[in-house]
Parts: sequence; structure tokens; C-alpha cells
Amino acid sequence: MNTTEAFTIMISTKKIHEKLKVPEGTVKSLKFRLNHGEFISYDKMMELLIRAGYQIKTEMTWTDPEKSSSKK
Repeated sequence: MNTTEAFTIMISTKKIHEKLKVPEGTVKSLKFRLNHGEFISYDKMMELLIRAGYQIKTEMTWTDPEKSSSKK
């Protein structure tokens, strides 16, 4: 699953605020923002996923556009 999918599952877990050690209102705010298409940074999602015990299965990879083989 991708970061957003994992975050959606995690943030919907009952009493997750206890595991994350954040106020319940913080979780409610994040759920509201997620459900209304508002931006939540990947850094914040990853921070909370890690606090909840999730692990990154694969690292993100990046391509330098200047070195891309498709560039003419």
C-alpha cells in the first residue's frame, strides 16, 4: 500500500491517539482534513505511521531529470 492508503487505515484505527501520544482532537482534525481532500504533508504522515509501528517497505527513489535517458 502507498503512504496515503496506510495513513488512512492507521488514522481510522480506534484509540490511535493513545498509541501516537497525541490528543484525540489532533486525530479528529487529521481525519477531517483527509476526508475533505486537504493537504497533509508526507513528512507528517510518515512521522505518525512510524509512531504507530508501521515500517517503510521500500525506499523512495528519485530520477534526476538532467540525467534521464529519455531526454533528447
